[in-house]
Amino acid sequence: MLRRTEETGQRPGVLALARQFSMSNTTFRRHFPDITREIARPAP
Repeated sequence: MLRRTEETGQRPGVLALARQFSMSNTTFRRHFPDITREIARPAP
C-alpha cells in the first residue's frame, strides 16, 4: 500500500487498510486510532 501511495500520490483509506488485515473498519479504528488520524489528515 505504501508503494502504491508513492506511485499515485493517494493515501489508502482506513477501510482499505483494515481489509488488508482482515479487520472491520470499526475494529481497526478502535485499536489503531493514531494510524486512523494519520490517514484522515489532509495531504500537505
